[in-house]
Amino acid sequence: MMHEKTQQALDKELESLKRDSDRLLQGLLRARLQKWGEGRIAIKFKLIMPARQGGYNAAQMSQQLQFFESVRDSAIKGVIRFTLRALLAGVLWGSYGICDQDELERRVSRVTSVLMGSTRATGVAQISVDVLSLTYARGNQRIPRLRLSTMGQPSFRQTELLTLIENAEFELTINVDLEQAVRALSRAFSLSLSETDVSALKRNIMRLFAACGPLALVLFGFGAIARRGFASCMVTEFTVEPSIDELNELAEMFRVFASQTADPDKEVRKARNILNTLLELACSSVNEIVKTCYPELQPRNPYAYPPCYVIVSPSIKQGIRRFDEAFMLELWVSRTRWHPMNLLALIGEATLKQQWKRLAGIPIQSPGGTLHTWVCGLPRSVGGRGYLNVRRFPSPILFRVLKLSHNLALLIVAGWFNEELKQVAGRLTHVGATRKRVNQYDVTTPQKQLLKFSPLTAFRAAWQFVSEYFIRQGFTSGGRVV
Repeated sequence: MMHEKTQQALDKELESLKRDSDRLLQGLLRARLQKWGEGRIAIKFKLIMPARQGGYNAAQMSQQLQFFESVRDSAIKGVIRFTLRALLAGVLWGSYGICDQDELERRVSRVTSVLMGSTRATGVAQISVDVLSLTYARGNQRIPRLRLSTMGQPSFRQTELLTLIENAEFELTINVDLEQAVRALSRAFSLSLSETDVSALKRNIMRLFAACGPLALVLFGFGAIARRGFASCMVTEFTVEPSIDELNELAEMFRVFASQTADPDKEVRKARNILNTLLELACSSVNEIVKTCYPELQPRNPYAYPPCYVIVSPSIKQGIRRFDEAFMLELWVSRTRWHPMNLLALIGEATLKQQWKRLAGIPIQSPGGTLHTWVCGLPRSVGGRGYLNVRRFPSPILFRVLKLSHNLALLIVAGWFNEELKQVAGRLTHVGATRKRVNQYDVTTPQKQLLKFSPLTAFRAAWQFVSEYFIRQGFTSGGRVV
């Protein structure tokens, strides 16, 4: 009994020391943050898949002028801005229940314009990309999206159109003026901040950019056809100044993931760990910034799917399971060696109507109006047949390669369902055996079921077809991350 009481006293003393230690560390961090005038994030990354710079029909190389298009700062800045907007929309929609498109756009734009700049003002973050090494290679006509980009381009030679960047290493630098950020947010939102509030805001801005940079590279890449695996990137080095412990831990995760192991299951766990950490870090920092800028908002669940692309963390997703398809991430792994060009060809083929017909056991020459491949983006027509009234929209199903080695191909498939798909379905016309709006066709699933059309049903069927195609090619699911 005496020993038990002594142990309880020791436990209480240790707990008290831990609380004192935590308070001391937080005090030191606040003092250090108050002195921060600028933060710096340096991210070294390499291409693990070829990249095609510029727009979907751009030529990146002129053999006559010996001009080679490299990676533009504006391309990386644009994808970081898109990621930031999706994170802000995800928190405002998922945690605060804002479903109105106009209100969501207004609130997202106010924060984004301060942090990333606008046509009226410069942002607080200066983003630059340095090329450390780079080579060029020819493309491969087996890749569907690359083959499509050469159609109707008589003014360019094929060799110029199909020039790809590969074996490239870059360094992305994000310099954040934290003093300016606090002043700009205080002015834009009429904030009155204490010293503690200022230090917390600086810390969350640093955490946000530190997560947003790698997340943008891993999920979206840069250049053309990036949603079909091109320009898949791997972060090899990650440093943040001034130092923050949780960001140092993230740097170690990147270092460990960049190293090779012989165990594919271990690689899947490492990938899941990094993605979870990035999403939680990004969304928690966004949430704190939103609470500071919009103190009138009260937490509540959304009542409808979002009107735009959103990114949410696993913890936010737990409370909104009824809107599961608003944002999904699933890992896929193959335990064999893949050449990059063959893997890009496979990704492209996973979205083609002829492959979906094979999966569902439908003859190739049969009408395909009930196979809604338009969901995967880039619907088009050839010779007056196919999809008409097309306006380009980002594909709501995205493919990225996370790792490629002698015994492993590790991919992530991301999916977004939002109100934009409803608008596309209302204006898109399919011309085949019949001519109808796509929302007038039923929906065929891989199991050859015929379901009544709704945009969500079409999206779910497209996700199932893509998943089934990967399974037929020897891939296995590594499970959902979100």
